[in-house]
Amino acid sequence: MKKILIVNDHFPPHHWGGANSVAYLQAKGLQEMGYEVLVLATAQKKDEMGERVYEGIPVRTVYTEYHPRWWAWRSLYNPPAIAAFKCTLSDFKPDIIHFHNIH
Repeated sequence: MKKILIVNDHFPPHHWGGANSVAYLQAKGLQEMGYEVLVLATAQKKDEMGERVYEGIPVRTVYTEYHPRWWAWRSLYNPPAIAAFKCTLSDFKPDIIHFHNIH
């Protein structure tokens, strides 16, 4: 079974709309087709971080805090997000990685 990692800034139920909804629909659809799916998302609230399952979809959320003024800079250099991504690659070993809008 192929493993697919979906990476997006945020993921439901804490955040809906735009790419968040697309990532959710993609994850749900790929699971229904028989793929093993994991979502990697970020949060700026500590209570949203960690691992959970949302409607059958495993979601790993990493905490990364920054002021919106530094959004453009943090999208290029974000050590907590990079570390979580590397750890996820090592743990999950995806065959395919799909990135949505990530800042």
